[in-house]
Amino acid sequence: MVAAPAWFVAEIIDGELYLSPRPAFPHARGIIALATLLGGPFDFGRDGPDGWFFLIEPELHFGDDVVVPDLAAWRRTRMPDVNAKFATLPPAWVCEGLSKSTTKHDRTRKLPLYAKAGVEFAWLVSATAWTLEVYGLIRDKYELVQMFRDDDVVHAQPFEELELRLDRIATLPSRVSETPLAYGDRPIMHGVRAFEVVERHRPSPRPRPSPRFGAPALRVSPAR
Repeated sequence: MVAAPAWFVAEIIDGELYLSPRPAFPHARGIIALATLLGGPFDFGRDGPDGWFFLIEPELHFGDDVVVPDLAAWRRTRMPDVNAKFATLPPAWVCEGLSKSTTKHDRTRKLPLYAKAGVEFAWLVSATAWTLEVYGLIRDKYELVQMFRDDDVVHAQPFEELELRLDRIATLPSRVSETPLAYGDRPIMHGVRAFEVVERHRPSPRPRPSPRFGAPALRVSPAR
């Protein structure tokens, strides 16, 4: 992996580095809400069938590609190494919250990658439009198998045993910033090649202030 600021989510797809802002409080709250609604019955077996293992924002490595979905779940019959820092085994399900800054990235880059990796189901949730799109892997490609909006009663694959309401997860897509990002005094451009990003986007050093009134300039020793 390459170095990236800790306040960004870093992903590498086809050798390109993409940086997204960390989720804002509404987004984080929505992720927890959805993880709780699904995790209770399907992970912990509370009034449900159990059999799943959920993670929030896991780091997934598919060959040289690295992605971080908002949520992911594996069937307990086919589990990743739970002691590892990242997973190489594709989950059976992923969920992405759509926002103005991430919709194109999620749809055109991450969704095809999930299909290529063999992720069986992918959800795209939009709180602003109150929609839930359910994609199923059919002949190695995703097809839209279910679509829910507004006040529809939601029984979404692969968790169709559970009834969901979109208003319970309506805060999911919020992001810290919907404007182009900046690191230091330089804009961050999506699609920068991963091996170039550290040098291209290293902040410029601050200029030293000029001495005033004839006072000698102070010499600052670097910290050890």
